Amino acid sequence: IEYSNNCPQEKKCRYDFTIVSDDSVSLSGSNAVIFILSVLKVIDNPEDSVSRALMLRYFVMVSGSDNPSEVPLFNEELIKTGSEHFPEGYDDFLSTAGSMTLFEAVENTISFFGLGDNPSDVPYLTAFQDIILNYGKNRNSDIHSFIQWWETSGGSKSLVLPSVQNAIRVLTIHKSKGLEFPVVILPFLSWNLVHKTTGQPILWVKPPI
Repeated sequence: IEYSNNCPQEKKCRYDFTIVSDDSVSLSGSNAVIFILSVLKVIDNPEDSVSRALMLRYFVMVSGSDNPSEVPLFNEELIKTGSEHFPEGYDDFLSTAGSMTLFEAVENTISFFGLGDNPSDVPYLTAFQDIILNYGKNRNSDIHSFIQWWETSGGSKSLVLPSVQNAIRVLTIHKSKGLEFPVVILPFLSWNLVHKTTGQPILWVKPPI
């Protein structure tokens, strides 16, 4: 990733340095999803100052601020600081959202805060909305119940990548399923490629096409 950010433009045009991993496609790692969850927690409990702080921090990050860490998160300044960064009328929105269904609250949060404006967040938002819909089919779809479910089970959800994804996949050898890829790079190879006379041979097999 560091190399792709700093390499010459002609190499970027010639080669694709896109990298994906299980962690990079996890919904719990998306700033937009974390922001929505923080909003839901504030709707559920307006006195939750920790969630209010997370809500502010991740909204600043989603908005593309260069220095999100410089936004003060002191409890006594959260309301004032929030009014400087959130869209006008956000406090009224939070109060109104308390009477919405879970799906409506999420949909309106995405719309009100303009979360869909960043193309890189759209796949995560779409996957999260699908989870909200599926959750409501078999469970009580109130906000409090969903928050509890997410913290115990939902946080492990991730995007489903197509098998033809044009990117470098980073994964452990245990998840590689036989390394059935056109090209495999083993950066920390630690076993012998030539078998020892005292051990079982390693068979390199190329099946007929």
